[in-house]
Amino acid sequence: MTSNDNAVSTAHTPSAAAARPDRGSVPLAVVVLVVAAYLTYGTVTMTVSPSASPPGPRFFPVIVTVVAYVVGLLLLVQGVRGRLRPAPAEAPDADAGAGTGAGTDADRIDWRQVGIVVGTFAVFILVLEPVGWLVSGALLFTGVSYGLGSSRHLVNVGAGLALSSVIQLAFAGGLGLPLPAGILAGV
Repeated sequence: MTSNDNAVSTAHTPSAAAARPDRGSVPLAVVVLVVAAYLTYGTVTMTVSPSASPPGPRFFPVIVTVVAYVVGLLLLVQGVRGRLRPAPAEAPDADAGAGTGAGTDADRIDWRQVGIVVGTFAVFILVLEPVGWLVSGALLFTGVSYGLGSSRHLVNVGAGLALSSVIQLAFAGGLGLPLPAGILAGV
């Protein structure tokens, strides 16, 4: 093996990939912060009955909103720091398009995965009322898991049903806030 072959083979090691700056977190941070701003608007404009007992219907939305702001800001800091830090020098690789400005695989956005996740959220919004929380929540979890790369479909469906059931119990039993029943209303 020549020294040039050694340099090319080390450019694809996990440590070399981990040393690359994460530039994809800035767009994700912007999306998360926009969602947090929308949640803030929804929470502030929520009509709450004066007879609502503590913690009230704003409790969980406030927690989710604060978490969204924290995650969004952390992603933004990570992305900005990654953009300010120069990328480590890598050996040229003819297959990766080095020298052409094509970037690395870590710099590219997988639009198929983004489309699956965004489409899953859109379907969730459309079917929440007619289908109900339990089914649509399970579909949301399953679709997002698939969009993020999970291939264990039955496990995802089971975990989605379990998670949506726990959330249903927490809201209905713990807070007295019923979630949409949809097709399960008569059951």
